[in-house]
Amino acid sequence: MNAIRIVLGISIAASFAFTIFAEPAVIGSQDDTPAAKPESAAASGAVAAKQQPEPVELTLADEQLTFTAPGSWENVKPGNRILEAEMKVPSTQEGVKDGRITIMRAGGSIPANIARWEGQFTQADGAIEATTKQEEVAGKQVHFVDITGTFQDSMGRGPFAGGKKVARENYRMSAAIIETGTFGNYFFKFIGPKSIVDPQADAFKKMVRSMKFKE
Repeated sequence: MNAIRIVLGISIAASFAFTIFAEPAVIGSQDDTPAAKPESAAASGAVAAKQQPEPVELTLADEQLTFTAPGSWENVKPGNRILEAEMKVPSTQEGVKDGRITIMRAGGSIPANIARWEGQFTQADGAIEATTKQEEVAGKQVHFVDITGTFQDSMGRGPFAGGKKVARENYRMSAAIIETGTFGNYFFKFIGPKSIVDPQADAFKKMVRSMKFKE
């Protein structure tokens, strides 16, 4: 009987010792590092907003007219003397040309200028017809014009430049003619590959619609 009690006591003691020495190993294997809190949608939006370039102000007609353009567009030196301003819409696609926005003041009737723009494009079936829409902006009449096709790009960088022309397929022109009255007609043209103009066409129209006259 005494032998049984001794064996039982040894067994209980061994079990207790195992529990004492084994427990720290279990505790040590746990990860006590606090879990990172997921970033809130508001915080993500704030970061994205900070990364967006600030809009730029474009002034014309001796600073009597102002327009607001996206900050990602770049003001560049006009390609010729008849242009009052020029902007570049950078391409994000390898091997694809940048978009080009030109702004000038000129005469001639509106239908004649639209017909001239149509003559700068060709299509496989030979039929080119601009899509037009007229609306009022800041009390002035604005004619929006849209043409797609193969653009005959003048290497002279001007609307009336002669010399060699390069056929650029899958191009688009989003344009606007603004009848300012006091300052004459202003011609805004956004030309480039469709893959560049398509996603930026609404921003171009928004810029035109942002027109303000200095009081």
